[in-house]
Amino acid sequence: MMKDKHQACVAYLKDKASDRILKGLRRKYESLNKVGGVFVLKQPTKDEREFLRGLFKKDYTDQKSISIALEAFERSFDHTRFEGVQLELLLSLYFEQAIVGNVVKKTELLNIRKSFFEDVMASFSNIATFIRETLSLKNGAYKWFVTMYQENPKLLFEIFSNLSDLVNLLNHESQIPLPVAAAQTTKDPHALDDSKPLNKVLIFYLSH
Repeated sequence: MMKDKHQACVAYLKDKASDRILKGLRRKYESLNKVGGVFVLKQPTKDEREFLRGLFKKDYTDQKSISIALEAFERSFDHTRFEGVQLELLLSLYFEQAIVGNVVKKTELLNIRKSFFEDVMASFSNIATFIRETLSLKNGAYKWFVTMYQENPKLLFEIFSNLSDLVNLLNHESQIPLPVAAAQTTKDPHALDDSKPLNKVLIFYLSH
């Protein structure tokens, strides 16, 4: 029954000039991970003013911006047929997806990144210590790892794979020219040129 009430409220909201308002409330909720804070609606349209006037029983005719407290928005449905609706569920149904706070999102992304590097270390044992200690030191190499991961994790995995092959090769042939080593491990004689990421990670490895 509670969900039916929320769905009825969503249908009501979608019939009003509420989309920009709901998006603002969603952003504020996600930033705080709770029903709190204030969303400021800038340059409200006539229809948006009318919608808010109906909710809060206030005249917004001449206002160029309107501050909307999330708690007040949730309570605005008291003493109506939608009394008791919860803003989080209301937003989830309105946008047809779970509303997740930024803190939770960040934690999930960090866990995904952690799993990525664990997979790399499990796949390439000969460079695992280098990667593990770099991640713990949070040095320049660590920042490079993170930047590359954010830009293209698939490419970074490939770079680590190439580094692993390169380390195996150099353990057997330490006096091999870089273009030859690059060609043997990547089939690209320019893969270890100064501007290439494999060259960068090799320097990090050798410094380590």
